Amino acid sequence: MPEFPEVHRQVVWLRERVTGGVIEDHGHFGGHFPEMKADPDRKTKLDEFFRGATLSSVTQRGKHIVMASPPGRSPRT
Repeated sequence: MPEFPEVHRQVVWLRERVTGGVIEDHGHFGGHFPEMKADPDRKTKLDEFFRGATLSSVTQRGKHIVMASPPGRSPRT
């Protein structure tokens, strides 16, 4: 597990390079959305959520990197 200073360096590096970028593809399979585990349309919903989204910010919460897109996108719709 990286320590706080290492994560902070990664956040600064990513922020300079990806803020404003558009997501073309992803490797997320819904682990943070437990209610989607049994959903047969999970892959389609996640593709619609991630692809084409603009990264509006890169921030840090403790040892976690948080990449945000503008409000209004939801994989649950």
